[in-house]
Amino acid sequence: MGKVIELATATSPNIAPEKILNGALNAALTEVVVIGQRPDGTVYFAMSTADAPSVNWMLDCAKRLLMDGILEDDTHHG
Repeated sequence: MGKVIELATATSPNIAPEKILNGALNAALTEVVVIGQRPDGTVYFAMSTADAPSVNWMLDCAKRLLMDGILEDDTHHG
């Protein structure tokens, strides 16, 4: 059996989606990717740019931040 790697990700209580979205509105973003889950379990996905490689890069960056346990203050405080 392989090594078990403990992730240093946030374990605080969930934050309301509205709070996260309001924080993003105040972050002076130039491009956005929004991923969410609807009550029926389906995934919502939207992006502000048609440049798929740029979106893929942002998703990779976000995954790296998640794996490293680094979250923007805006994520916690909206």
